[in-house]
Amino acid sequence: QYKIGDMVGRGAFGKVFQAMNLENGELMAVKCVELNNVSAEELEEIKNEVNLLRTLRHRHVVSYIGTHTMEGSFNILMEYCPGGSVSTLLAAFGPFEERVLSQYARQCYEGL
Repeated sequence: QYKIGDMVGRGAFGKVFQAMNLENGELMAVKCVELNNVSAEELEEIKNEVNLLRTLRHRHVVSYIGTHTMEGSFNILMEYCPGGSVSTLLAAFGPFEERVLSQYARQCYEGL
């Protein structure tokens, strides 16, 4: 269904990779959580994240595509955001100007 490419980030529970849907060529992000590295409590948090992503629909919140389990990992398929996360942008460019920070804060607020 999809082919995993380069790693584009790292989260609390795993690594995030760029991937391509082999049926339609669309890019997506795949968060890979290695099941042998998470506790039962952490696995419950991951399930809660997935359930939350399933219900959210907003232009400022990454879209949920699906889940897939393979070779000891639980994979969460999501919309790919080419600009990366706010954290990625901060690491690459340093602190934001106040007006840029205000714009991102507004988008976060709208997403909530």
